[in-house]
Amino acid sequence: MAPRSLGLPLLLALVGTAGTARAEPATWVASSDSGHILVHVYKRGLLSGLAHDHHFSATEWRATAVLDPADPVQARVEVVVAASSLRDQQAALSEAERAKVNGRAAGPETLDAARFPEIRFVAVRLASDGPAPARAEDGLAGGLIGTLTLHGVSRPLQVAVQAAREGETWRVKGAARLKQSEFGIEPYSGFAGAVAVHDEVVIEFDLLLSPAPPPAPPP
Repeated sequence: MAPRSLGLPLLLALVGTAGTARAEPATWVASSDSGHILVHVYKRGLLSGLAHDHHFSATEWRATAVLDPADPVQARVEVVVAASSLRDQQAALSEAERAKVNGRAAGPETLDAARFPEIRFVAVRLASDGPAPARAEDGLAGGLIGTLTLHGVSRPLQVAVQAAREGETWRVKGAARLKQSEFGIEPYSGFAGAVAVHDEVVIEFDLLLSPAPPPAPPP
């Protein structure tokens, strides 16, 4: 499951700082207290009516975006999620059932967080939907082109994003889809496949990026 953090995870930085035509590259940041990353895992199988879909919230993550306003297409975005931090939000589960699901998600049969503690998405380019906006503050929509590293496996991933200005911050929303099997994860299946989950999972996110604080002065 994942992810996608995933994405894994995000663009927001691709909207540059407003103002001068030639500003320096700007850095924007977000973390667990300024948005959410959800991973949706959907049930299947003959007895799926007795099971539940699972909606995991990543409770420990950080995002960094670096953007040159003169060339936003080359934005660099990095999102890192702690693999052990996924918590199922399925309301129909008891606390004991939820703890069991969370343990399986982080355990060796799925994410194997002990061996692979981080889920990381790194994007180095934005494929814009349509012509680029006349001004950065007009917002952006497109696909972040990058690499997702999950369960010790790295694969290309495109993450759909939309970014809009909110005062001094940027609101970035988006989603991605990925298959667990492509990252060496066997999707859960029990009772000879009568209760199972789909290989494909859906990752969605809603992040609020803020200007990165200035570096601390040297002692």
